Amino acid sequence: MMSTKNEHKKLINETNLFSGIGDKMHDSIVKISTEQKFQADESIYKTGDDAIDIYLLLSGLVRFTFASSAGKAPSGTVMRSRMIFGWAALVPEHPRRLASAQCLEPSTLLVMNGDQVLQALRNDPESGFKVMERLCAMIARNFMEQRA
Repeated sequence: MMSTKNEHKKLINETNLFSGIGDKMHDSIVKISTEQKFQADESIYKTGDDAIDIYLLLSGLVRFTFASSAGKAPSGTVMRSRMIFGWAALVPEHPRRLASAQCLEPSTLLVMNGDQVLQALRNDPESGFKVMERLCAMIARNFMEQRA
């Protein structure tokens, strides 16, 4: 069963990245979001893919695995409901994916095109600044966790 746009708006507001931003911004994000279902073991993206979309996990479990560097085992985490991942799509000029994301069980995701999210953030500079500030903190935290 698909969620409603109002449910999507509520869920988006509950994420660290988009919480507390303006109502108009939430509406913009919901308009550009699509709900997609994935099967167990289905790949959402792989290391090296173009970073086009950002994802909000609505239900299910997703394994997020960083590529291994010379001599190191791959590292990663399991994403649970209401977690955002794929944030590289919000970095201008779309870098390539640094990790892979694969469903561990049937999962439903809210998919948002990175360029469209960036345009919505440009249209509301106050909310856009909050989101990008949080994104920078998330990137720094992830980088530090990978170095540990």
